[in-house]
Amino acid sequence: MWYILIVRGHFTMTHDAHSWLESLTEETRQRVFAAMREIDTRAQRYYQNSTNMTRGTGMSIPVGAAGFDEFIRGDSLAAYLRGLRRGLAPTEAIESAKVAAREVVKSHNAKRAKDIAGNVRT
Repeated sequence: MWYILIVRGHFTMTHDAHSWLESLTEETRQRVFAAMREIDTRAQRYYQNSTNMTRGTGMSIPVGAAGFDEFIRGDSLAAYLRGLRRGLAPTEAIESAKVAAREVVKSHNAKRAKDIAGNVRT
């Protein structure tokens, strides 16, 4: 199994590559790594947007689940990258990311139901 590691901002591979990575030329592998860096940059941008929306600025106070959409976008991209780094094929990494996203949403919705139910007055 090959593991993809980030070393000083560059992707490197170690030991036992999966067949999908082995089948790529070095040039194509480098393009894949460049795409992964771009995906990571996008994920970090979504996380930062989520943080900015959640904490509020100046005199603003975030309400409800401010920033959750941005968080789930970033987390889905990060989950996809985690799958690739674990050696999953791209299609398997997508499926893995979908499962992870569903779990995050399920957990979030379970918490929100308690918040909403506790504040309803009749």
